[in-house]
Amino acid sequence: MHQSHMPSDQDVSHAEPAEPNDGTLADTRQDPAALMPTAINLPIAMLDYCQDALITLDHSWRIRFMNQAAEALLHYPRAQARGRSLWKTFPALRNSALDHYRRDAQATADPAPRRLLLPLEGGTYVVIAQRGPHTFTLMLRASPSATGAEPTTESDPTVASSPGRAEIADETVRHFGRLAFDALPIGIALLDAQDHVLLANAAFAALQRDADQYASLDVDERQPEPSQQDPAASPSRNVGHDGRTILQRTAPIVDSAGAILGTVIIAIDITELQGAAQQLQDDNAAMARASAALDERATLLQTILDTMGDGVMVFGTRGEVLMSNPTFHAIFAITDHAGFARMSLEERGTLVKLTHLDDSPMEIEHWPVSRILRGETFTGPDAIDEKVQRLDGSVVIVSVSGVPIFANPGEIVGGICVFRDVTERWQLSQMIVERAQELDAIFHSLTEGILVYDAAMQPVRWNAAYGRMIALERLPNFFALPAEERSRLTCSRSAATGRLMRLEETPIRRIMAGESMRGLPEDDLLIRSLDGHEFRASIMGAPLFDAQGIVRGAVISLRDVTLEREEQAERLQTLNIIAHELKTPLTTIKMGVQISQRYTQQGRPLTNDLFTPWLIATLRMERMLNDLLDAAKLENHRQFTLEREPCDLVSLCAQAIDDQQKASLRTIAADLPDGRVVTLGDPLRLAQIITNLLSNALKYTPADAAVRLTLHQDDQHAILIVSDAGPGIAQEVQDRIFEIFYRAPTAKVLHGSGIGLGIGLYLTRQLVELHGGTITVFSIPGQGATFTVKLPLA
Repeated sequence: MHQSHMPSDQDVSHAEPAEPNDGTLADTRQDPAALMPTAINLPIAMLDYCQDALITLDHSWRIRFMNQAAEALLHYPRAQARGRSLWKTFPALRNSALDHYRRDAQATADPAPRRLLLPLEGGTYVVIAQRGPHTFTLMLRASPSATGAEPTTESDPTVASSPGRAEIADETVRHFGRLAFDALPIGIALLDAQDHVLLANAAFAALQRDADQYASLDVDERQPEPSQQDPAASPSRNVGHDGRTILQRTAPIVDSAGAILGTVIIAIDITELQGAAQQLQDDNAAMARASAALDERATLLQTILDTMGDGVMVFGTRGEVLMSNPTFHAIFAITDHAGFARMSLEERGTLVKLTHLDDSPMEIEHWPVSRILRGETFTGPDAIDEKVQRLDGSVVIVSVSGVPIFANPGEIVGGICVFRDVTERWQLSQMIVERAQELDAIFHSLTEGILVYDAAMQPVRWNAAYGRMIALERLPNFFALPAEERSRLTCSRSAATGRLMRLEETPIRRIMAGESMRGLPEDDLLIRSLDGHEFRASIMGAPLFDAQGIVRGAVISLRDVTLEREEQAERLQTLNIIAHELKTPLTTIKMGVQISQRYTQQGRPLTNDLFTPWLIATLRMERMLNDLLDAAKLENHRQFTLEREPCDLVSLCAQAIDDQQKASLRTIAADLPDGRVVTLGDPLRLAQIITNLLSNALKYTPADAAVRLTLHQDDQHAILIVSDAGPGIAQEVQDRIFEIFYRAPTAKVLHGSGIGLGIGLYLTRQLVELHGGTITVFSIPGQGATFTVKLPLA
């Protein structure tokens, strides 16, 4: 028998079965070019339908695969056997020939197959044990006897009996076993030198209609379409009988002398592989397009980031900078971008100082990056404002928004921060706050009461002055009450008519209707405060308009003019009195002129006693006019020019008493010292002080009562006292009698031609103070009044 030789025949005994998958061998669909070397070397790839029982073991002798024949032969479920140790699965094999083979193979690394007889349940089995690089393969067949005789090879019915053909078939069976050969998933056919089919397995017959039909074809009909390349390097393709694409390759079978005995044909169905390859090509093209689109999007994203006015930083789980844009670098004054990005969060904390807006330090665990990595999100109104000391040492205010990046729910892999330089905005807001505080301080320091109303005519703001006006502390929830209730409590009345105002007549209704109020006296209100007292208020107000010219609110100012209006009335009355007082002497003078004219016309002489009333009237008018001029000077803060010299108050008092007694025809009691009482002053102004006090006392003293003047001195002062027996002065008005134009409302003039101008006591106090002295009054109603003047001695 000739010794057949196959290419790469030395690898056949070392070939390893593929890893099974779910009870079958691994999927063998691969790239055709990768399959061809395996197909030429004819690996023993046993399929589940192989007729011989096959068991594949790993290097630890754990069962990797059992085919159906092995399961039936050994009566053991292969699903339970997979992964179990062979020795635990079949304890009878312990210390058997197979166990010895295992030890010998491990010790010698001998891959040669061994034929062994093994006793197993149900009989004795012939086992061909073969060691591969990583696995052991066992082929089992029931032995007809336990004599140890090796089984004979069954002849293949497809092998012809012609000379030489048996050698080829026998050589093939010797190498691989007929049953294993028929179970290969790759189509294989053996041809003799005349291209007659000697042996074909089931896979080949299925791919080429069947072996008998294939054998009946002419050689030209059997050959596949020749390849355009070298047949030894490239497989040929042809179309099978059902339109499937078949990949075929041929190789010669030679004997030891190099003579060609026949040919082996390898056939593989690559229809599905071809479709998979096309799908892979399509997928690769789609991936290329997707990659290009991603590149385009990445470029667009980077362009957007580079042109953004906000700084953007993308960071990882340790706070390291993964991506940033130029605005971010500018905000933090970063020049070494790469070096800054490589820094850890702690290292950046030594360069960039973050503080709160109140300049208190911000620890790194409170930095926005740290908080985002803990899962916090702050965007929009939740953005964080912080002070940043940049790398160049300057300080900016930055608003930071940020969100974490999640790979899976709950798994944070980084975050994004957006930084905006809001230094100017913050400075402007601080300025606005300061201006608002200033305006608020002004608002509450105003003496006028201010009320601000909204479009619904509800008060939204008021100042402290208004609260004091209406005694708001008595009812703090006053402005929460309805408008009608507020109007009832304050009981607003028209000062002009005294009538209660209807709601539509109130200032807020008038202003919201578009009217402006200018504080005219006829618009004054009489308002009752919450503590019960009533005051007169001058009202000013104007509507507030929006951009479209629609009234959206109003501002009303209230000023307490109770005293002012009284003073205005008093001043008006004073003017009337001044006019009356000036008219009386003027009438006397006019009459004197008319009498003189008539006397002259009649040729009658003008006597001195005729001129006396005219002279007194002229002196009185002169005195009133001088008092008015002096008061005007003092009201306009113009100083008198005092001609100071040593003055004897005793002689000045005596002269003033004499003048007043002659003018009033009244008696004045005097208590003057015998010697001199000297002060440094203007003799005319000092005489005016004494005269004013005596004139005022005589005016309010009954004709049958006396006015008394007393003068004495102590160590430092000359003391002048003028007392009357008039009605006295009420305690509540004693502080006001020295005010210009003021007259006590209960004082009744008992002597003289008029009630006075309310200027005399005002001028007296001013002149006393100009001389460095003081003036006081003491009075008990019904018991007269006493005025005391103290002047420094010379």
